[in-house]
Amino acid sequence: MDTDSKKGLSPFSGQQTLPLLLIQIAGVTLAFYATFHLISFAADRTVGLHHATGRILSFPVYSRSSPYFYPNLISLFLTIPFLAVAYVYLIRKANKVLEFFLTKILIHWVLCMIYNREFGSFSFFIVIGVYAVAAILIIEWVCLKVEQSESFGFSGMLEVTRSMGLTQRNEYESLKVIEI
Repeated sequence: MDTDSKKGLSPFSGQQTLPLLLIQIAGVTLAFYATFHLISFAADRTVGLHHATGRILSFPVYSRSSPYFYPNLISLFLTIPFLAVAYVYLIRKANKVLEFFLTKILIHWVLCMIYNREFGSFSFFIVIGVYAVAAILIIEWVCLKVEQSESFGFSGMLEVTRSMGLTQRNEYESLKVIEI
């Protein structure tokens, strides 16, 4: 029996080891790129633009003169709810959101620099900066709400969304079983 299980701590709430930290960073980054790619694919097709996988790493699409600017901007901000769920399940701590999110943004910037072979554009830093502030605030708020609830998992998320008034109760929950 290891020391974490003696204390009753899960690996996510106790001290983090390097492999766990790397798995969490990889999971959050994978969640970002998977949702960003799928949402940008849908946004591009909706507007009638050709979708290219490398576009999500391209600096010129963050320029307002690019036809991909608005679909890219919408896709970027629509990743926030999916990332909130990923952070709840992977990170689970509201006080760790800032570090993990800034690490993900740094990884994105480095990949963009490698892809474009340049430092970046001013519009890229403005868009990513506004996105990072909005996403950090929203994700930290959701993680804090889930952290304050009794249970993690889907039922805990459902309780939090009900308490915020975001979902309605199932009409069958209020029905009582009638025995004949």
